[in-house]
Amino acid sequence: MMVGVERAEYVEGFTIRVVFQDGRTGDIDLREIVQKDPRPIFAELSNWDRFKDFKVDYDTICWANGLDLAPEYLYFLAFRDDPALKRQFQEWGYLS
Repeated sequence: MMVGVERAEYVEGFTIRVVFQDGRTGDIDLREIVQKDPRPIFAELSNWDRFKDFKVDYDTICWANGLDLAPEYLYFLAFRDDPALKRQFQEWGYLS
């Protein structure tokens, strides 16, 4: 299964609403990764103005500071509680 981001819009806080190429839409809260990942590229996004400065490019979300996240990871974050996708998430290595 290949997934890609078709559209994305800022919702509030660290949440982005993403429409994937398969037609599914999900809200992704990136607060934890932005606030807990020690790498400077994530720390820069703790500023909401910088966090909101993203675009969809190369089938994923890309920020002005050069950060992008794998579309499969975004899909996992959006739908990790969907039991129908458990096997797919295991194949991608996001669940054991």
